[in-house]
Amino acid sequence: MAIDPPAPPRRLPLGRCNTAVVWLAGIALAASLVRVLLDGRLASPLPSTLEEIFVIRPAGSAAAAAAAAAFTPANDTLLPPLRRPPVMGFNTWNAFGCDISEELILAIASSLVERRLLHAGYSYVGIDDCWQAEERGPDGALHANPTRFPRGIRFLADELHAMGLQLGIYSDYGVRTCAGYPGSYGHYEQDAATFAAWGVDLIKFDRCAPTIDQDRHPARYYRQMAAAIRATGRPMVYSLCNWGRADAEEGPPWRWAPRFAQMWRTTTDIFPWYARVVAILEENAPLAPFAGPGAFNDPDMLEVGVNGTLLNLPGFVRSSLSESESSLHFSMWAMLSAPLLIGADLRHAPPWVLAILSNPEVIALSQDPLAAQAVRLVDDERGFFVRLPLVPFDFWGRVRTCFGACRKIQVWLKPLANHSAAIALVNLGDQLSADRSSFGPEDIEITGAAIELASSVDFASRSHCVRDPLRHQDGEVIPEGTSASSLILKRTRVQPRSHELLVIRPCTCHEASDVVDAS
Repeated sequence: MAIDPPAPPRRLPLGRCNTAVVWLAGIALAASLVRVLLDGRLASPLPSTLEEIFVIRPAGSAAAAAAAAAFTPANDTLLPPLRRPPVMGFNTWNAFGCDISEELILAIASSLVERRLLHAGYSYVGIDDCWQAEERGPDGALHANPTRFPRGIRFLADELHAMGLQLGIYSDYGVRTCAGYPGSYGHYEQDAATFAAWGVDLIKFDRCAPTIDQDRHPARYYRQMAAAIRATGRPMVYSLCNWGRADAEEGPPWRWAPRFAQMWRTTTDIFPWYARVVAILEENAPLAPFAGPGAFNDPDMLEVGVNGTLLNLPGFVRSSLSESESSLHFSMWAMLSAPLLIGADLRHAPPWVLAILSNPEVIALSQDPLAAQAVRLVDDERGFFVRLPLVPFDFWGRVRTCFGACRKIQVWLKPLANHSAAIALVNLGDQLSADRSSFGPEDIEITGAAIELASSVDFASRSHCVRDPLRHQDGEVIPEGTSASSLILKRTRVQPRSHELLVIRPCTCHEASDVVDAS
């Protein structure tokens, strides 16, 4: 019989942060700015925990690419293997927070179908925090909020399944959820059975309000929920949301979560600010060896088209991504083989948002059967940068601003099936300020030798065709026998906060014959 532990005081439903966080952020920001103004640099070295957040990450390697391509998750026999590509769908949190209802979920589901996003692959509709009743029922079971979800979660699951969609639900491994509703601690088996009976297809499991032991040893508690899910007999995607926090004995989640989960968060929450997107991208750069078919690093939901706030705080500073920033964000999440979970209000999404989200050639990179995460081959930062550690945790990430002529470019490569590869040529520009005067367009290139080293592409053995997934255009044709050491693929004048995508694949017989005829 499940017994509820003593409940702590209820938290206000302010998302993942509370008012104290805002004060801390303001104080830390002011202190950082004062130090920079006084002496142009940070006054003291950062603690080791902050060094991990703000340090410049090393570029990726061919070894990392090979490890990702050969990835096989360890087997704890807790969950049946779901050898599927990264999840695609929608989640309520970014756009709506706690302002959710049965009516909203059905409207979003209809938008996915009517706007052909289901056709593009977005099949999951995730209900995040705040769907629950204030307390558990007399039998200890979770129940939906009777006002917001009068017909219950089973009704929504049936409706979504009839539309060809799948339902995701949210809970927490701790005593309470992040918004203060009942967590699953002490009820793992009961809650997993409840979700299975409702017809749930995905469980997002958060990490708010943990006990002291949970905070030190999250892996053992996430394993317990995995065992509970397996015991139901229903295949449900298991999504861990412990914000990348390390277990005292087993390390960060990418070292233990692949044994029993399909996806695991690598950082704290994303929000619609370009610097935050870049910070999360940087944090995920070293993690390619830990992802592969059926098990993926999760850099958090998509902010494409989200009109939100910094830190996702209601009433805080408004923020959103531009079209070029959104395109870069989406392409890089596809390159990372990340889950693609839309966060925008699809009922009112403008055409440019839908165009980015439904680009079939970029989605194909995400869903490639090799399921390898991209590796960063080049990380070229030049200029005088000032780093601002704004708060003592990584909500803001490594934020820098630059003075003078600056350059911040990266080259990423994602190995693809069938001896192919995708390449992102990225001009990150300035992370902190919308003023791009210190940054200009850049010519970015990659050598054939680097491509061969980080993938299974072999330019000598066959002709290769280059494709531009962003513009849906064919590019260069590289003849059979081309020496990788002499080959350079280059794109000129890539604008700040923008990128170019290239896909290199063996040419078909028809395309190869065209090369011969042209010669």
